[in-house]
Amino acid sequence: MTAAGGWVADRQFRWLTAGLVLVSLWLLELPDGLSWASVGRPDADADGNNLIAKLQWLPLFGLGALLMLSRFRLGMALLPHLNPFLLALVAWILASTLWSYDPSLTLRRAIKVLGVLLISWGVVLASWDYGRYERLLRWGMLLLLLASLLFLLLKPRLGIHQSDESEPLLAGSWRGLTVHKNSFGALASLAAVFWTHALLTSERKAMAALGLLVCLICLIGARSSTALVCALASIALMLAGLKTRLVQRPGAFLLFAGALFLVPLLWFVILNGFPSIDEALGPITKLLGRDLSFTGRVPLWDALLDEIPQHPWLGVGYQAFWGPPGTLSDAARAKAGWTSANGHNGYLDTSNELGLIGLSLLFAAIAFDLRRAARLATLSASVFALHTAVQFYQLVSNLSETMFFRTISLTFMLTVLSSMHLARISLDLDLRRRHGRPPTPAGDAATPPAGHSGVSHAHP
Repeated sequence: MTAAGGWVADRQFRWLTAGLVLVSLWLLELPDGLSWASVGRPDADADGNNLIAKLQWLPLFGLGALLMLSRFRLGMALLPHLNPFLLALVAWILASTLWSYDPSLTLRRAIKVLGVLLISWGVVLASWDYGRYERLLRWGMLLLLLASLLFLLLKPRLGIHQSDESEPLLAGSWRGLTVHKNSFGALASLAAVFWTHALLTSERKAMAALGLLVCLICLIGARSSTALVCALASIALMLAGLKTRLVQRPGAFLLFAGALFLVPLLWFVILNGFPSIDEALGPITKLLGRDLSFTGRVPLWDALLDEIPQHPWLGVGYQAFWGPPGTLSDAARAKAGWTSANGHNGYLDTSNELGLIGLSLLFAAIAFDLRRAARLATLSASVFALHTAVQFYQLVSNLSETMFFRTISLTFMLTVLSSMHLARISLDLDLRRRHGRPPTPAGDAATPPAGHSGVSHAHP
């Protein structure tokens, strides 16, 4: 607050925070160590021995810490508004090092989780406004997709799955600058969600339509039916939040979300062993390019369901199960008949690695952010619809991919940033109530409240 009672127009660190988000986003998607030498080959140890891979995140974690130090009072004021279950889950991940099957691996990857939390915390403290979250991410994802299209033209052998690689059935699918077509498909589908949001809420419709077109081209090239289903379901939910009166009744909206969730849930789960499933779902699975083993996922799920009861409460330690050959995952991979880096189900992998306690904390963290977004529904339909769609995408995508708190997952960063952004809005509204200022205009998340000079930043 200024002496005159107006809000401080904070433009300091604007480009630094933007760069921090964009570089972090790119590092999540590019191969570790920025080396494409192992792309297309089975490599269970994602950390590897590459020195760059081990050090590439440290400068970003340091920048996040410096941003927090530069805005220490604001950072401490934000602390009570953070998702307590998110913080508890991060603490539980770190604590799992104590009982982990592979403590050093768990600690290395848990530090990355803490670092991403630190980056996100620092980013929302400087040069923040109500629409900065979606602007940074949609442009960052679009730039990565455009760079991937250029990479496909210049280096097609690296940018497209080949028949002589470890997964010959994926030949011809695009992976762009990422390491796998599933990663590229998830990137394209998430970008499609953000650019659809821009198309529905921004005044620059032509630019939003062009961005969405690029996303759809990449999504088709990735040949990922999972990503397509996730995108369609999330966009349907977002449309309901923006274009119907459900936004005025958050409870009814969440009931609609639950009903919508049944569509991909049935598609993902019913494939596991119901009688006459070939007759019932054969045409659908053929249309979607799937087989009834769900592209080899069902044996992985069976192996995890056998494993979880052996350590139901604590788990084997964060990311300690799917290690290199000679570790706990050997039996699961042998049962599946292929080399997988995870169980392709975020719910099962979380239960296996963090136990039922960790899974409960995860659900509580998601529910907390959904409730917070719902409470903003009457203030801004745009904020409500987008952040609910992001959480919904996370819930759906983890039915067949493991993305919950995976630092190689774009969804992980988007949901952590979403939680931090919602907490920052909560702090901003709290400061406004204390000082008698009006909230942001209802239904317009991108427009800062009066007196902000384009950027919202309130000093406690």
